[in-house]
Amino acid sequence: MAELLTLPGVARKTANVVLANAFGIHHGVTVDTHVKRLSHRLGLTEHTDPLRVERDLMPLLPQMDWENWSIRLIYHGRSVCDARQPACQRCVLSDLCPNNQDVQRPRS
Repeated sequence: MAELLTLPGVARKTANVVLANAFGIHHGVTVDTHVKRLSHRLGLTEHTDPLRVERDLMPLLPQMDWENWSIRLIYHGRSVCDARQPACQRCVLSDLCPNNQDVQRPRS
């Protein structure tokens, strides 16, 4: 990780992808815009800073699943849980999601 971060244009997101896919090293969770948004929507983090989101997610997941988690959230964010119009009615996580827009919640 430290060596990759010295390369121009390489930050943690890219370094995590390279380490996991090229070397099978799961050093951290790759946090892009989808991972950040969905992790927040699912109540897995309260942070918006990618490093803090990564640190919140790491203890929640088995280390071997860190990269797969990111890929799955990215695909889910692109196809179902869109930033502007999430398709909660099609979401397999809707029962678990505190931000499910299809559920009528009592107002406090």
